[in-house]
Amino acid sequence: MTRMTVGAIRAQFADAISQVAFGGERIVLNRHGKDVAALVSVEDLAELEALENQRDLEIAEKRMAEFESSGEPAIPLEEVAREFGISLTKDPRNRKQAALLRQVAKDLGISSPSKRKK
Repeated sequence: MTRMTVGAIRAQFADAISQVAFGGERIVLNRHGKDVAALVSVEDLAELEALENQRDLEIAEKRMAEFESSGEPAIPLEEVAREFGISLTKDPRNRKQAALLRQVAKDLGISSPSKRKK
């Protein structure tokens, strides 16, 4: 791993990008003696994000198991969405938030009360 100051990276940016992209190098940038950022390859970034996603899923599964064993009543998805100001309609302004909320619910095995079989 290479360390460079923010000032030095400005002068050698193209070379630094090549080292990271093609040489597999990781470059830590520092400013006033403190590490402030890092340049990593897209492969390293993808691996880091996969690890974060796995950790998040493990935490969510643990919390879900704790909830299920608590005996507390579930809060309907629509109520959670309302509380956070997310519309579950097809309104284009809220589509991303609604899709994310639905995906989280799906990942946790929670179904929307309106979509449950009666």
